[in-house]
Amino acid sequence: MSKTHKILILIVLTLTSGFIATESMLIIPGKSVGTITINKSTKQDIQKQFGKGKIITETVGFCGMSHKYKTQLLVFSEIGLVLSFKTDKPKANDTVNYIRVYSKCDCITNENIKVGLTTRAEISKIYGARPREASQYKFSYNDKGIGFEFENSKVGHESGLDTLTGINVFEPRPN
Repeated sequence: MSKTHKILILIVLTLTSGFIATESMLIIPGKSVGTITINKSTKQDIQKQFGKGKIITETVGFCGMSHKYKTQLLVFSEIGLVLSFKTDKPKANDTVNYIRVYSKCDCITNENIKVGLTTRAEISKIYGARPREASQYKFSYNDKGIGFEFENSKVGHESGLDTLTGINVFEPRPN
């Protein structure tokens, strides 16, 4: 992306958001959100930049998994940011493995995907058909390291008009 393109995105963000945008709000699928980089940014780095945040320990498992594991989330609700670590007790130098942004986060992708504005149909035009395992609430493009969440809206799901409520960024993995 050229410097001119980045400046244009920042101007659009500033005009539409009502506050001064910074380059740190750019979402790069499979890599980063602003200055937070998957498998690189540490808990200590993040807390220096954003403050202490709220720590939540959660048990995670996926459909069909015979085991579950605990993870720690670092939540910054005032800016719409949730970070996940691979362990339930991360040390200061443990790195982020999953980033979620939601409504309060004024973040945008290079493809102009933004929480609260972009629809399911628009995402499908950019990334292609929704993956097979997609639900009416969320779906991920695992090979690109990005996922999308939508409101619980049956009407919106059927019409394709529902809007995005969350974006997830993670290390790309095979489909």
